[in-house]
Amino acid sequence: MNDGHIFEQKFKIYSYQVDKETYLTIPSLFCFMQEVAWEHVNLHKAGRDYLHPLHLFWALSKVHVQIKRLPKWNEEILVRTWGKKTEFLTHPRDYEFYDSEGNLLIAATSNWIILDTLEYKPREMPSLDTSLYTCEDRHAIEKRAPKIKKIDFSQNTYDFHPVLYSDLDMNQHTNNAKYLQWLFDSVDYQSFSIGNIKEIIINYLSQAKEGDEYAIFTEETAPQDKISTFISRDGEKEYCRIEVRW
Repeated sequence: MNDGHIFEQKFKIYSYQVDKETYLTIPSLFCFMQEVAWEHVNLHKAGRDYLHPLHLFWALSKVHVQIKRLPKWNEEILVRTWGKKTEFLTHPRDYEFYDSEGNLLIAATSNWIILDTLEYKPREMPSLDTSLYTCEDRHAIEKRAPKIKKIDFSQNTYDFHPVLYSDLDMNQHTNNAKYLQWLFDSVDYQSFSIGNIKEIIINYLSQAKEGDEYAIFTEETAPQDKISTFISRDGEKEYCRIEVRW
């Protein structure tokens, strides 16, 4: 179905992409979404090779994932993606994950922006023809990725962690999937199964870079619904908010 507007790619789930129960990990899921998005825009001269000389790069701002079932070790999956109508500087993109029998496993919608590498501010790319990879009447999730409410973290004490070399990507900031890795590394894994997760919403608010330190605060806002925020040491930045629903 790689007709330009819709791009699809097959993947096999390898052992280093699964957890103790052999489910595809959530960070690996986000890596798949990132990879197919880059492949798709690269076909239309809007990938890294074209943006980098202009001091620009793609960055995620919001994601909403709905999970029917996470694939497991050794499964083969098909990931399908397409762009949606651009709104000012926001480039929406949807995804669908299917198993080898054609069953829909995961649906997701996301918002991307183009940032400059000098000031990390949103920019336009005048030569970009988004109509080449856009489906205006097709939706994996019809509504745009929502905003996560702010939780009060001001009265708490935290353990801070440095942003490490392995957290950074080619754009010299923390990769979007790493925030999920940080979150799940902070969870009591003895009483937790990612196989029970039904929804994940993420708002990327600021960029954690080399030399930064972060802490995570999590609040249960409703039964089987938790919001986590990632804050800077000075408390002036929220790097990211993640809402997980079971």
